[in-house]
Amino acid sequence: MKKENLAKLLTLSFIAIVLFVTASCNSDVEDNSGQRFSTGQSALLNDLATFNRRVLEETPNTRVSARATNIIIEDIYGAYRGGKKGYDIGKEKYHDKRITAVCTLLGGAIYGGYRSFRAYYYENSEPVMKGDKVNADLGNGDKRTDIDMGEAKTMLYAALAQDLNVVDFGNITVKDSTARKQINLDAKLLKSVNLSQEQLNIGKLHNVVLASFEGNITTQHAYKIESKDYAVNAAMESKEMEELSDMIGTTGETAYFSTADPLPDKVMELFKEIFQDTANDYDTVIMLINKYAEAIDNSDELTDSQKMHIKNGLATALYSFNYWHNKH
Repeated sequence: MKKENLAKLLTLSFIAIVLFVTASCNSDVEDNSGQRFSTGQSALLNDLATFNRRVLEETPNTRVSARATNIIIEDIYGAYRGGKKGYDIGKEKYHDKRITAVCTLLGGAIYGGYRSFRAYYYENSEPVMKGDKVNADLGNGDKRTDIDMGEAKTMLYAALAQDLNVVDFGNITVKDSTARKQINLDAKLLKSVNLSQEQLNIGKLHNVVLASFEGNITTQHAYKIESKDYAVNAAMESKEMEELSDMIGTTGETAYFSTADPLPDKVMELFKEIFQDTANDYDTVIMLINKYAEAIDNSDELTDSQKMHIKNGLATALYSFNYWHNKH
């Protein structure tokens, strides 16, 4: 009898150990409500992690330089977080989908552009906000460059002068052919990307912001530009969107743009990892984007807004790659 009890005890102990180890292998994160989220139980994350492993096995590590990749990663995260912040502002303040869409566009473009510009020019020092401008001594040998947030917003106004769904250059002068190539993507490439025009517009507007920061575009008119789209005007004049711009470069920036959304955040982390290791040409970048977009669209674990925020980041990955790839 004692032997039977001992055997049962050993069996139960073994089961407990197995359950503990299994639970420990799952990656747990905590959302902003204090709830635990087990990423190891997510079919979406398992699918993407498996895809990442397969790509790494089949693709030699021939990415662009680590510095260039890090600059683009800053873009991706900036567009993801800034777009979400803009969306939250629009949804909370307005009961209008078009105005919310513009707030999303502006938040993603402005914060994504700022993050990568800072990574490129201020590698060894932090820019300091002074009014609408960010000033700092550059640490990489380039000439001193100021981030003029007010001018960047003027350029966005000009680009959206017709409609929120149309990025128009009728009121913008592009400095030269190099800058034009940085901003715009080849039409054939865009046709092969499985993202909506609205998402691609965040990427393009992000490039407009970058070109503005670098002084490569100007408006053709000195007077204030006003859009024909009421939604663009409402978002541009919103004090909440003004606050979004004002928070950039401040000590409260990180907390302000924090997403605290466990599953989408983990998806972005997986994309960052595979992008850093394999993104070396347009074909690879588009392949990664399309796979992630497909997995996101097919997932029932994400809300529609979460899917949109992730794909805003993916679109910016493509446009950012194009911008920095064609810089010199």
